[in-house]
Amino acid sequence: MLGVRGRIALLALVASVLAGCGRSGAGLHPVEGQVLFNGQPVEGAKVVLQPKGEVDPLASNPSGSTGADGKFKLSTYPSGDGAKPGEYVACVLIPPGAEARLAGAPLKNLPNRYVSRDTSGLAVIVKEGRNQLEPFQLQK
Repeated sequence: MLGVRGRIALLALVASVLAGCGRSGAGLHPVEGQVLFNGQPVEGAKVVLQPKGEVDPLASNPSGSTGADGKFKLSTYPSGDGAKPGEYVACVLIPPGAEARLAGAPLKNLPNRYVSRDTSGLAVIVKEGRNQLEPFQLQK
């Protein structure tokens, strides 16, 4: 059986764990944008931000999917929570099995260069506060 000090210590531990729950979005800032291909909105594309510097394979990279208007909101943990401030490279792809559309017409793929952080050319800077990115203007 725990004594008074043991119970207090246990309660303090439980309180600290519970205080941390649901705070995975701490330090994240809202990020929204749009994906256009040849000037048309891309629906069903996946946008993933990868840190500009070193790659951590265990990191949670901010990502989001585009709607019919090509717009997306990035999430790192729960839906729409945003991204940490910093410099990123954006990758845009059509996930396998996704039903992507370009201005309403079926779209199977985007050019391969947008899938790789080394060739996408889509630089993103996330700042503290709300971030509205310029549309990603993808070209053939």
